[in-house]
Amino acid sequence: MRLVIRGTIKLFTWITVVLVLATLAQSWHPALDSLSHFRLHLIAILLALTVCLMLMKAWRWSVIGLVTSLAALALTAPYLPSMKRGFALEAFTNDWNEVRVVQHNVGFFNTDHDALFATLNDANADILIMQEVSPRQKPLIARLTARFPHQHVCQRGGAALLSRTPFAETPTCCPAPLRAIRASVSVGEARLTVAGQHGSWPWPFTQHQKIPATKECLAGLKPPFVVAGDFNAAPWSDSVQQLAHAFDATVVPGVKLTWAPRTINPINRNAWPLLPIDQIMHSREMGVLQRDVLAASGSDHSAVLTVLRWP
Repeated sequence: MRLVIRGTIKLFTWITVVLVLATLAQSWHPALDSLSHFRLHLIAILLALTVCLMLMKAWRWSVIGLVTSLAALALTAPYLPSMKRGFALEAFTNDWNEVRVVQHNVGFFNTDHDALFATLNDANADILIMQEVSPRQKPLIARLTARFPHQHVCQRGGAALLSRTPFAETPTCCPAPLRAIRASVSVGEARLTVAGQHGSWPWPFTQHQKIPATKECLAGLKPPFVVAGDFNAAPWSDSVQQLAHAFDATVVPGVKLTWAPRTINPINRNAWPLLPIDQIMHSREMGVLQRDVLAASGSDHSAVLTVLRWP
């Protein structure tokens, strides 16, 4: 019986090692990129198996599991949960421009307008970037008008931008089937380019096929700029990194788990998030002062508040 247990643990260790290594080759094929979204979960499984191997005194297997885990963690270091919540830079000064951005996929299905309003209104944001805004959210948009009088909702795709300050240019919605929006917003005496992006589901769905069109629609973002959205992809994934490279942008570090399937907790849908798929990226002269996941709002995604500054 012991031999069976030992053999089973070694087999699962070997399989998990292969899967973890496959997540590091996410740029090779969209299927590997889809697997990469679960990299941290696979590393956690591999570390648990490694502990079991150590208890069994299977040292060679233990070394393989430990080295693989540490290598994968090192390559994912900028996005680890242990990263501090704030990223204040010593160079920040009080006279720099500052903007508070909330990114939220509100959920087409979500009719809990009270929870949504409380989460979005209480965040004290300057700009809301939203996805899956449907006709059933019209009452919510109307309630938010007092704080965000400048609003633009795309007729197709559900992308929306709400701003406390005026739009410097008329917002533009990307053509279907893309679900993206861009605008220029006045922030004090400065102008900030803002874009919202809602990525398709990853392979075997159409996420990678739509990346070229997304690059084209959001091309030429003038710094300073912020791109935020439900990317349906982890921050280290090839799909997110392709867009960051195309825009010459920095993906905000420090992984935030923001999504869980509705079947896990249908009452308070994002109470136990599993994947970090809501991202924000910014032009390189900007810095992040704060990034927090906000209270549950009835959606399967958590809202994320990011505070940015730039000279």
